[in-house]
Amino acid sequence: MLNSADVQGKLAAGGGRAAVLAADKSRPESEKIREIYHFVYSRDPQPDETGIALGHLSKAKDPKVAYEDII
Repeated sequence: MLNSADVQGKLAAGGGRAAVLAADKSRPESEKIREIYHFVYSRDPQPDETGIALGHLSKAKDPKVAYEDII
């Protein structure tokens, strides 16, 4: 299911959640990670989950792709 072309297309869409989060420079990354967790899991991320996500974002060449990975 997660590897389906439909799901991948929605994740990579230019106006999708990942693109919007990557373009949003007004909020800290940790707040955007929290938003993803609320959307996907209906909970706050654990501290280690936040750390892993922030580490991934800091190493990424393309923030949009990094947010796609996290979502």
